Amino acid sequence: MSKTTFLHKIDDFLVQIYSYLNYVIFVVSIIGIILNVFHFLVLFRKSMRQLTINIFMIGIAICDFSQMISFVVVMTSQFYINYKTTQISPECYPPQSYIEYKINHIFTFISNVSPKLAVWLGVSLAILRASVIRHPTNSSIQNYIYSKHGIRILLTICLPYACYFIYDYTAHSTTISETWELPPECANTSEPDTYTLYYTEYDESSFRISLFIDGILFKLIPSILLPLFTIVLLYEMKKTRKVATSRSFQNSNSKDRSTKLVTFVTITFLLSTVPLGILYIIKSIFLQSLVISNFANKLQSIFVLISIINGTLHFLICFFMSSQYRNTVKNAVGWKFKSVARASELQKERNI
Repeated sequence: MSKTTFLHKIDDFLVQIYSYLNYVIFVVSIIGIILNVFHFLVLFRKSMRQLTINIFMIGIAICDFSQMISFVVVMTSQFYINYKTTQISPECYPPQSYIEYKINHIFTFISNVSPKLAVWLGVSLAILRASVIRHPTNSSIQNYIYSKHGIRILLTICLPYACYFIYDYTAHSTTISETWELPPECANTSEPDTYTLYYTEYDESSFRISLFIDGILFKLIPSILLPLFTIVLLYEMKKTRKVATSRSFQNSNSKDRSTKLVTFVTITFLLSTVPLGILYIIKSIFLQSLVISNFANKLQSIFVLISIINGTLHFLICFFMSSQYRNTVKNAVGWKFKSVARASELQKERNI
């Protein structure tokens, strides 16, 4: 069997999966939005905001939420168009209005940039945690355990990337409009005869530079750093267990749980980011091969789903790996139940 035939067979299999993929992404995104709202509310409580790990997890939760809500907005629009084209011929369906076009364009952009920032927050968290456990006597590094110091690192990461993303959105694309006329065979429909068609045109040279920067910053470098620091964290976690003494067992156990949490979060990014980095390299090498490019694009969509699943799992990882997180959830839920019970008692007293 030739390589081309083998790739065609895999491509046919991926086409079958791809036809249902958007529906799966839509459902998982809705579940993820609900979990991330709750996740964010827990992390944003005062007791949780004291540690740098939780500040970074807030940033990652915001990125996950932004990616998921963007997918839901864009796919809802697409599902509506698909439904309408079952009622009338696709050729007779008018183009999007300017507002619809702009909303889709903005949310598509957000869905692309949010996971990139989340990956770098995950990489930075892994580097920071590895530094803290490798230098236990360095007070300057140990201070970064606490959010009042760690937030500086978060802002140092977020602000330059925010500036880059804004520049990338505004500098490399132009909105083009032209007249779209209803085909003659659609004359019996109740739609107007002419519309304005909007689409995005990219400056080729700027777009190539943007792709190069995107490949280096958000694909290649994270794909190298994530496996490296996952290994470092696992090694340091193993070493910490060996040197732990009974006198410092409680403190050591607390540090071990924090390291486990960061390691698991790093692994989730590893599973979704490194394969995308490999696919990016493959697409760059085989740029002229249409078969391999299509194959890589379909695989890329599958790893987008994995990325969304990872964003959904961050709540569960924090819940099972962090005793502080569990206690905060229990206190929040307990407080709510007590408040409801107290309100019910007061209502009964009023009725009496």
